[in-house]
Amino acid sequence: MVEFHPKWLEPKPEGFIPELSDADDLIWIEKELSRVDLKPETKTALAGLQKKALEGQLRDGEIVPFQRRQNKKEGGLKAYLSKLRLLRKRAGELASMPPEVIAYLDRAIEILKNDPPAQSSEAAPGGAGTRNGAKK
Repeated sequence: MVEFHPKWLEPKPEGFIPELSDADDLIWIEKELSRVDLKPETKTALAGLQKKALEGQLRDGEIVPFQRRQNKKEGGLKAYLSKLRLLRKRAGELASMPPEVIAYLDRAIEILKNDPPAQSSEAAPGGAGTRNGAKK
């Protein structure tokens, strides 16, 4: 709310202020609207939902289809990162795990967390197109 509607946090704010759950939906909508890669039809639909939310007319579940669409786009990578973190944790618990493997896992987690350019020679330890540092 601080970012999009700081006046709502002032003492005795004027105008309509949605309930907290509706405000959360509104903030999600506004963050989506700020994306530069948004398709025009999605932007139009979200702008309509934003207007409804600001007027207190947004119904429960109206933004769910948009959120599901976004989760599908990001879900695969987030799920993979989560599983990779679990593998890293288990690797750290094994006394016989070579430290190089843990370093590779740490590097992979950092790459996925930071979402760097797709092709980078430092993306994989040993460089791109290598396996364990040896050329194919």
